[in-house]
Amino acid sequence: MDRKRRLLIAPAAFIAATVIPTLASLTGCTDVTDTGQTGAVSDAVVDTGPVLTPLDALTVDTGVSDDGPLAGESVDVFCTVAGLADGQQRPETAWKIIETPEPMAHEPERDGDRVVFKAAGIYRVQCSIVETLWADPTPVVLTVEPGLSEAIETTVSPDTIMAGNTADVVCEAEDVYGNAIVDGWDVIVAPGGGDPGTPGGLIAANSKVKGLDVGTYEVACRRGLGAQDETPAVVTVQHGLPHRIVTTLEASVIEAGGSTKVTCRAEDKQGNEVPDLPMTIALPDVVSLSGLNVGSTIAGTFVIRCVPAGLEWSAFVLEGANLEVTPGPPVALQLDLQPPKPFFASMELVTVLVVAQDAFGNAVPDAEVDAFTVSPTTEYTATTLTTFLFEEEGTFTLSTALVADPTVTASVDVDINGEPPAVTVTFPLRGATLSGTKPSVTVEGIAQDAIAGIAEVRVNGDAAQLNPDGSFTKIIVPKWGLNILEVVAEDGGGTITTITQSFYYSDHWYPLSPSIPYVPDAVKLWMSEDFIDDGYHNPTHPDDLATILEAVVGDLDLGSLLGDASDIGGGYSLEINNIGFNPPKLALDPQFGGLDIVMEVKNLYLGIKLKGECKVLGVDLCPDFSGSVSVDKMIIMADLLASAIEGVMDVALVNADVVMNHIDVDINGILGWLFDWLIDFLVTIFSGQIEDLVKDELADSLGDTLADLFASLAISETIEIPALLPGMMPAALTFDMILWTMQFTPDGGNIGMAARAIIGKATPHNIMGSIGRGTCLQGLPTQYTLPGNDEFEVGLYDDLLNEMLAAIWYGGVLNLSMDEETLGDSLSVDGLPVDSMVVTTNPYLPPIINGCTSDGLLKLQLGDCFVDAEIDPILFGGKDSMGVFLFLEVSAEIYLTETDEGPAIGLILHEVETLKYHWAYVPTPFIGNEQILEDLVDSQLIEPLVQDIIGAPLAEFPIPELSMSDLGGALGGGDGGTDITIVPQVDDLAREGGHTVLKGALE
Repeated sequence: MDRKRRLLIAPAAFIAATVIPTLASLTGCTDVTDTGQTGAVSDAVVDTGPVLTPLDALTVDTGVSDDGPLAGESVDVFCTVAGLADGQQRPETAWKIIETPEPMAHEPERDGDRVVFKAAGIYRVQCSIVETLWADPTPVVLTVEPGLSEAIETTVSPDTIMAGNTADVVCEAEDVYGNAIVDGWDVIVAPGGGDPGTPGGLIAANSKVKGLDVGTYEVACRRGLGAQDETPAVVTVQHGLPHRIVTTLEASVIEAGGSTKVTCRAEDKQGNEVPDLPMTIALPDVVSLSGLNVGSTIAGTFVIRCVPAGLEWSAFVLEGANLEVTPGPPVALQLDLQPPKPFFASMELVTVLVVAQDAFGNAVPDAEVDAFTVSPTTEYTATTLTTFLFEEEGTFTLSTALVADPTVTASVDVDINGEPPAVTVTFPLRGATLSGTKPSVTVEGIAQDAIAGIAEVRVNGDAAQLNPDGSFTKIIVPKWGLNILEVVAEDGGGTITTITQSFYYSDHWYPLSPSIPYVPDAVKLWMSEDFIDDGYHNPTHPDDLATILEAVVGDLDLGSLLGDASDIGGGYSLEINNIGFNPPKLALDPQFGGLDIVMEVKNLYLGIKLKGECKVLGVDLCPDFSGSVSVDKMIIMADLLASAIEGVMDVALVNADVVMNHIDVDINGILGWLFDWLIDFLVTIFSGQIEDLVKDELADSLGDTLADLFASLAISETIEIPALLPGMMPAALTFDMILWTMQFTPDGGNIGMAARAIIGKATPHNIMGSIGRGTCLQGLPTQYTLPGNDEFEVGLYDDLLNEMLAAIWYGGVLNLSMDEETLGDSLSVDGLPVDSMVVTTNPYLPPIINGCTSDGLLKLQLGDCFVDAEIDPILFGGKDSMGVFLFLEVSAEIYLTETDEGPAIGLILHEVETLKYHWAYVPTPFIGNEQILEDLVDSQLIEPLVQDIIGAPLAEFPIPELSMSDLGGALGGGDGGTDITIVPQVDDLAREGGHTVLKGALE
C-alpha cells in the first residue's frame, strides 16, 4: 500500500532562470548599455530607426498549460520567442510532439495549439522557428496520468485463508481510454459478507491481507481518497489447526457440595474456536462430574482440565482452570487438646485446638469462637484465647460457641493430674514464628514440684533464671530458621522432666493472609553482552535479544509513515510511493540505563512524483516530474532507555540520529543540473522530515517490542501437587511471576521477576507468614546481584522456595491420615508389636529451606510436626495411642535434571542430620520406658517414613521456554509458519547468596 508525503519547497532558482527572461521578452524591455564615455553630450540626435535582432539570433521556448494532465484533458501549447527587439515582429513558430510512449493505444488529438492526450505516459513537446528551423533544445516533458477510473476491480488470492495466513491483493482499473492504473492504491478492509468477522480480524499491509479472526470480510481497492471498488472482494477467514484447549468454569469458587459448569474450547494459534474437536474432562478423584458440571464435597483447590479425546495431550497447549472448593458455613464445632494427652500436670500449658466443620466435615479455618468458660470453677490462667494453665488437679470442662451461630457449641474435658516435677514454656509457644531486629529471645516458663521443689531449670543446657514462684527466664540467641528448645527441670531429688519444642526465627516474613504477596526479585536474570547481541543473527534460530528485535523492525512499514500527497509550496505537490528496502540489520550494545542501538537499512528506494502548477500569463512554468530517490545506506543510531522499578516499566527512544549515505535523486526527462534546487531539496527532506518519521516509528516499534518481550516472561500457571505419601490429598498451587526490576550497565542487563505461590488455607494453625532470608540475621542490606560471568544466569531466591513450601503447608497438603491399608508398601508395621495402626500428622509449622547454616550446606528443616498413632498392641491387648512431636533437619540439594518437558530444577533430600522427639503421651505399658518405644518407633516407623522421602525428588519445576510467536509476524506463529521458541541451555547450577543460580546460554 503506497503512501505519500507532502513537502515544502520554493523553486526560486527555476523561476529566476526562466520566468524573468520570458517576462522581459513579452514586455519588450531591452537592455540599456553604458558606453563608458565621459564629457559633453552631442546636441545632435541621430535617429537610425529600430535596432532589430537578427533572425538567426532568436530562440524559442516551449511551454504548456499543464504538464501533468489526466488522460482526456486538453493542454495548450505556447511557443515563446526570446530575444525580440522592441517593436520587432514575432517570426512564425510551430510545435510538434517528438516523443510518445510505446506502445500507444490512442494518438494525441490536435486542434490548433490545443492537444488532447488519451494514452498515459511521457511525452515531449518541442517548439521551433519555422524560417530558421531553430528548435527548443529543452522540450517540455508531459507526464500524462490515467484518467478517472470507470471501474475498480479487487482480486484477492486465495479468497479463503486459515487464520494466521496471508493472501495477495491485486488492484486493477482502467480509465475510459484503457490506460491501466497501476499505483496509488490503498486496500480497505471491513467486516462484511455472509458472516461478518470482527473489526481488525483481517488486516492489510503491502498488498497483502492477513487473517486473524474467523469470519468474512470485504476487501476493496481505493485510489488515494478517490474512487473505491463498489463490488469488493469477499475474503473468508477460517480457523486454523487446533493448538490450544482452554477450560473455563462458570464459577471458579464454589462451596463444598456445590457445582459449576465446565466449558471446553479448542482454539487455533490466533484464538479462534476450532469446533468439533472431540474432548473429555480430566478430573482429580475427589471431584465429581455430572453432565458438564463439576463439584466436590471436599474443600481444596483442584485443576479441571479439558483434554483431547483419543489424541496425544502433548500435541496441544492445555490451559486448565482452578476450581477452588471452599468450606461451607460451620455447622459443627469440635475442641481437641493439643497434644491430645490423657492428662496434664498442674501448671502445664494446655492448648485447645478449635475445629469448626461444615456439613461435609471440611474444616472451616479460623472460625471465630466466644471466650471459653471453665467448669467447675477453679484457679486457672488463660495465656491466650486457647491456652490455659491450671493450678489445681481435677477434671475441668472447657466450653465455647461459634460467634456466627451461638447455638453451635462444643466442650472438651481436661484431666489435670500433676506429677512432679511439672514444667511448661509460656513463651515462645510451641510452633511459634518470631521476628525481631536483634536476634534475641527470652524464653519464659513455669516449673513446679510441690514435694521436692525445683532445683534447676536448664534451657538448651544452660541454667535459666529461676524465681521463687517457680517462674523462669532465659535469654537465648536464636539462629535463622529452626530453633529447638530443650527445657529440663530438675527437682531436689534429681528427677528431671524435659520439654522439647521449637520455633522459627527471622527478621522478615511474607504474610500468608489476607493475600499472599509477591517476593520481589524472586527470579533474577542476567543478560551478558553476548546474550544481548552476539553479532550473529539467524531469525529462524534467535539466540540473542538483537535477533528478536531485528526480526520485528524488519516489519517497519515506512510507507505508512509518509501520508498522502500534499502541497510543498511553489505550486508543487509531492507523492512518494513504491517504497522498498533490504531487511534492516540491528546491533545492540548495553549501556547505563539501556541499550545503544545502531540500525542499518540498505538500498532504500522511493518512487516520487512532483506535480506543479504555477502559471505566468497562461504559461505553466512549473513542469511535472517523476523519478526516484535511492539511498545506499541509512544508519539509525539511538539510545533505547529501558528500566523497571517495582513492576513499572519505562521504555523510551532518545538521542536518535539518522544518517543517509549516497542519496541519489533521479528525475525523469530533465537535466539534473538545471534543477539543482530540486535535488538539494529532496536531499534535505530525507535527512530531515522523513528521518524524524523513521525515528518515531522505530521508537514505538522497539519500545513496544521490548516491553512485550519482558512481559512474555510473566507466568501464571497451576502446579498440580500429587499425593507424595499415602493419605496425602492432591492439591493445586498457582504460581505467578511478573517483571519487577530491570537495569542495564555496559556489561549487560539485570532483570528481576517478582513471584508468589497461592493456595487456599486448610491448616488450623496460624503463623506470621512465609519466612524471609534477608541476610541471615547479619543486619546488612538485603542485596544480591548475579555474578555476571556467563552468557546468561538465572537466580532463584530461597524466599520463593520457602513461600512455595509454606503454601503447600497452608493448603493442608501435609496433614496426612494413614492406616495399614493406605500405608501399603510405604510403611510396614510388621516390626512393631502391634496388630494395626492409624497414623495422622499435624505439622504446626511448614517445612523450610535453610541456606543460612554455619556449614554453608542447604538444609530442609521441620519443627513441631505432631504425629499421632492409634495402635492395637499384640502383647498387652486393648487399643492405645501415642503422640510425639518430631523435629527434623535433613541435608538437601537443589539439582538440575532433564525431564520429558525439558530441563528442570528439583529438590532432593539426603541425610537426616537431626531427628528429635518429644513424647506427649505413650501407650500405658511404655510409661517410664519411653526410650524403648522411641527406639522401636525410630527404627520401624520414623525411619521408613523418612526414607520414603529421602533420595526421592520432592518436586521438579521445568525451566520455562520463551515463545516468540506473539512478538511479530517476522517470527512466525501462524499456521503456515513455524513457532520460534528460545530454549535456555543450562550448563551449571550453583548456590550463591541465598540463590540457586543456573548458568548457561541460549540454544
